[in-house]
Amino acid sequence: MEEKKKPEKDAQKEQAQQSPKPAKKQLGGNFLLYGILAATIIFNIILAFILISMIKPKDITEKEAEAKLDSLKAEKQAESEIGGITQPVEGIVNIAGTNAERFLKVAVRFEFDEKKYPKMEEEIKRISPKLKDLLIEIISPLTLSELNEPETRIKIRQQMLRAANNAFSPSVCQFKDVLIDQFIIQ
Repeated sequence: MEEKKKPEKDAQKEQAQQSPKPAKKQLGGNFLLYGILAATIIFNIILAFILISMIKPKDITEKEAEAKLDSLKAEKQAESEIGGITQPVEGIVNIAGTNAERFLKVAVRFEFDEKKYPKMEEEIKRISPKLKDLLIEIISPLTLSELNEPETRIKIRQQMLRAANNAFSPSVCQFKDVLIDQFIIQ
């Protein structure tokens, strides 16, 4: 019986001697494994955050800001492509409904393509009386309350551009835009 106990005791001693060594190796290996696992989880969280922020739909304000930026870029590009601009054409009229006590002075310039119409400046000088007549015809029926509305200037520009382009054939002249140079209410 002692022989049986002795080998059991020897086996237990050997096991006790051997078990601390692997436990230390296993503990160090586990620490390294846990560190790698934690680093992988943190990396995945950061990667997921970046991907979600790139994919998520944009707010309305961000979309509006991008649209404004795009329109500003388009305007800047259009400004750089502006061709010739004529000398101002002025019109002075009494404001409708004021019994000739108040007047309006408007001066406009016409933008045109210099490459397509190289002699436009000379043509504008020649046709300026007709352009002045068109301007007076457009601004004379306006009342004081209409003149104080912000969109009135835009309407004047649009009407003047349409009238000037309709008054002349495209082979003679075609205007790109009308720019208001002066707008004085007295």
